Amino acid sequence: MDFQGLQNSIPVFVLVALFSLIAFTSWYSYRKYSSIPSLSRYALIALRVTSLLIVTVLLLNPYFRKTEEVTIKPKFAVLLDNSESTSVQKGSYSGTESYNRLINSLKSNAPNNIELDFLEFSSGIKSMNPDSLNFKGSLTNLFEAVEFISSSEENYHSAVLITDGIITYGKNPSIQALNSPIPIHTIGIGDTTRVKDIALQNLTVNETGFTNTRHTLEAEISHFGFQGQTVSIFLSNENQVIDSIRVVLDNPEILTPIGFEIPLSDTGLKTFSIEAQPLEQEWTTKNNQLLFSVDVLDSKTRVLHVAGSVHPDVKTIRTILSENENIELSTITYLGINSPYEEMQASSQNFDLAIIHGTPGTTFIENILSEIGEIPTLYIDLPASDLFSVPRQFSLIDEIGSNSFEVALSIPERNSNHPILELSDIEFSSLPLLFSNIRTTLSQSDVVSLVESEFQGVSTNSTVLGVIERGNIRRSHVQGFNWFAIYQNNPASKAFVEELFTNIVNWTATNPDNRLLKIKPSSVRFSVAEPPVINASLINESGEVEANANIDVFIESDSFSSSFSMKNLGKGSYRLESPPLPSGSYSFTATARKGNREIETQTGEFVILDSSLELANTIRNDGLLNSIAQGSKGMSFSFDKADGFWSSVTENSNLESRTEVRESYLFPVRSPFWFILVLLLLGSEWLLRKKYTLP
Repeated sequence: MDFQGLQNSIPVFVLVALFSLIAFTSWYSYRKYSSIPSLSRYALIALRVTSLLIVTVLLLNPYFRKTEEVTIKPKFAVLLDNSESTSVQKGSYSGTESYNRLINSLKSNAPNNIELDFLEFSSGIKSMNPDSLNFKGSLTNLFEAVEFISSSEENYHSAVLITDGIITYGKNPSIQALNSPIPIHTIGIGDTTRVKDIALQNLTVNETGFTNTRHTLEAEISHFGFQGQTVSIFLSNENQVIDSIRVVLDNPEILTPIGFEIPLSDTGLKTFSIEAQPLEQEWTTKNNQLLFSVDVLDSKTRVLHVAGSVHPDVKTIRTILSENENIELSTITYLGINSPYEEMQASSQNFDLAIIHGTPGTTFIENILSEIGEIPTLYIDLPASDLFSVPRQFSLIDEIGSNSFEVALSIPERNSNHPILELSDIEFSSLPLLFSNIRTTLSQSDVVSLVESEFQGVSTNSTVLGVIERGNIRRSHVQGFNWFAIYQNNPASKAFVEELFTNIVNWTATNPDNRLLKIKPSSVRFSVAEPPVINASLINESGEVEANANIDVFIESDSFSSSFSMKNLGKGSYRLESPPLPSGSYSFTATARKGNREIETQTGEFVILDSSLELANTIRNDGLLNSIAQGSKGMSFSFDKADGFWSSVTENSNLESRTEVRESYLFPVRSPFWFILVLLLLGSEWLLRKKYTLP
C-alpha cells in the first residue's frame, strides 16, 4: 500500500511547524506539574500529543493506493428452463432424470479456468442453485431470457441456454438474438416425436362482460393420431356443464377452431372452463382443459321516470328509453291524489336515475322526491312547470318570468367537449324550434351550461341543458319542451333527440369515480406462475396527489390470507407484485394511511388459474434453438449429443484466463477505528489526570 498524499494542499514546512506546535503545546501544558512522577507526566504528554496528531492528520485527509493482480476467468451464463414441459418423459428423453444428468455433466466437464453462473427462467429470471429446479413453471418466456443475455451488465463471455424451445408466453426471440453481444449456445432438451394427443390452446376471451348478454370465446384444438374422430367439448361454470359441442378432428397440421357463447346473468368475477373429452390412447389429459374468468358487470341502468302530467314529450322520452336494451324503465304519471305513491316510494332507492318530467303535485314531492335525494336526477320542464315546488337540488336553471318563446339550440364552445355532446353532426338550424324561456340564470355557481338558446338568430345566453357533479351524485336539468316535434320531424332529427337524451341519461346515471384511492389488478386473472400485480393511485382529501402514504393490502381466499405493503413509485402511484399464489378466487382490501390518519379503503378481486399451456405442445423446437444460436454466433446441441459441448466451445472460443491489475484506495478518515482510538487516548488522559487530581 503506497501513500499518495493529502487531500488538502499544505506546504511541508507548514506541516512541520504545525506538528512541532502540537508537541510543544502538549509539553508546555504539563511542564509545571513537577509533583507527579516523571513517567506519568511523560505519559500524559504522549497521550495528548498522539490524540492531537491523529485528529490533525485525519483533517488533512491522507489517502493510500493499493494495487493487485487479479486473474479473471471466462464467465458463462447458464440459463435453465424451469417450466413444466421440461419434466415430460417422452421418447428418448426421461424427463427430470435426463435434465439433471445433463446439468451434472455440464458442471463436471467444465474447464477449470471458467466460471459458471446459473440462472433459471420460466415466467421470470433469477439466480439459483441448479439443484433447486422444481420444473413447475407454467410459462416459458424465451424472449425475456434472450433479452436478459443481450442487456446484462455482467461481463459474460458466453451464454448457454438449456430449454425445449417451446414458447408459451412472449415474443419469438430469434430477432433479439441477433443483438446479443456474446454467443448464445443452445442445448435442446425434450423429444421431437409426436404422440397421440389432443390439446386445447390459444384461448381468446374478453376479461369483462355484462349481465343479460352472451359472451363470446374462441379457442383452438391441436391433435395428432385422431384424424377423422369426433371429440366432445364442454363449457362449464363451477363444475356445472352449461354448453357442449361436437368437433370433428380433420387435418392434424391445422388447428381446429371452436367457439362458445356464454350466457351471463349474475354480476361478479366468474370462473369458467372448456374441456375436451379424453379419447382412448391419448398420451396425456392434462392439456385437455383451459380455465378462464370473466368479470361480469351490471349492464342495465334502472331508470324511474315520473311525469307531472300527460304530454307528447313524456311519451317521446319514454319511447326512447324503453327501446334501449341497456335501460330498465319504470314509469309513473301524476294523476292527482290517487297516484300510487307507496309502491314507488318503497322501490325508489333501487334506481340508478330518477327523471322528473314536469311538476308533480306537492304531496308527491313530499312523499317521493325526498326518497330519491341521494340518487342522480334529471329534471325536464313541461309547459306550466312550477319550479318553485321542485327541491332546489334538482332544479339547476332558474327562469325569470314565465313566458316561453320558440328558440333554436346552440352549443357554447367552452364546453363542447363534454361527453353528453358527443353527437352526430347535425345543423341545428334545420331542426324544429323548441319552446323555452329566454331569460334564465343558473341556480348554483358550479352548474355547467352545455346547451343554450338562440332567439331569432341572436344568442340569449340562456341555458337549455345544465349539469352539475357533486361528490358521487350527478344531476341534469333540461329547460324547454316540444322535443316530440323535433323527434317526429325526420330521421336525422329523430336520431339527434335519441342520442342527446341517451347521452344525458347515461352520463347522469353513472357514478363519477371520485375515490381518493383507485386500485385495480393489472388483470382479473393470473396463472399460478405469474406474480399478481395490483396498481394504485392516491390523492388526499384536498384533491392533491399523495406521494407519501402507506398502502397496506390484505389478500385472502378460502385457503390463503396475507398482508402486503405496496411499493411507492412516486407522484401518487403505488404497486404491489405479490409472490405467485395457489389457484383460486381471491379478494383484497387496500387501506391507505398517512401517519395515524386513514385516507380511504377500497376492495377488489381477481382469480388465479391453473395453466395447462406447458403441456399443449411437447415437441422440442430445434428450428428455433438453431436460429437463436446462429443469430448470436453460438452453437446448437441436443441433450443426447452434449458430451462434446465443452470441447467444441473450447475449439471455437478463447477460454484463457486473463490477468487484470486492480487499484483500490484507502481513506483513513472513512474508518471509525481512528476516531475510536482518539476517544480511548483522550479517555486515558482524563483518567490519569483524575488519579493525580489535576485540574
